[in-house]
Amino acid sequence: TTKNGLDAPSWHNNSDYNINFNPVLHFDGTDDGLDFYDDYLFSENDGLEILAIVQPETGSQGSRNYIVDIGLHPGGGYGLGYASDSLRLYGGYDYGGKDLGVSQSSGTEPVYLRGEINFGAEFKVYVNHTAVIDETNTLTQLACDQIDATKTHESLTGPLTIGQQSKTTSLSGRLFDGSIAELIVYD
Repeated sequence: TTKNGLDAPSWHNNSDYNINFNPVLHFDGTDDGLDFYDDYLFSENDGLEILAIVQPETGSQGSRNYIVDIGLHPGGGYGLGYASDSLRLYGGYDYGGKDLGVSQSSGTEPVYLRGEINFGAEFKVYVNHTAVIDETNTLTQLACDQIDATKTHESLTGPLTIGQQSKTTSLSGRLFDGSIAELIVYD
């Protein structure tokens, strides 16, 4: 990962922060983030899945507290956001995808999240194995021509980023505030 103008999250391996006895990266919700510069993750197969084990902080609110984000929300990118009161999954809105946010009541408890973007089928989000979003879509792929990704953070686009949105415009309230024990994004 590169710094690219972001502060690094803090690494914790102690009982005050650990989730399920595992160490975490803690994001302060102010300026922490990790980005992958020009290493992009596109999907031209049958979909994309995002798995995360996270614990938001008290007071983290809003469905755009991005755990992971790339490109431009909502039309030319994809991402998963989670806070103490809501969550969001979006992907390829301009190409038949979805931008879906819902309220949730898990508060600051650690949760297992699974976001599925199944092309031509459904967008699903599970919180602790319970489906909270299940919507159909006509998206056929998330390839480089559907994702407005760049290797640096710009006003309307950006790289694959962990802990905040990838673009620089309207950044306030779009940073993850809490701990991430595990994050897997795969095609």
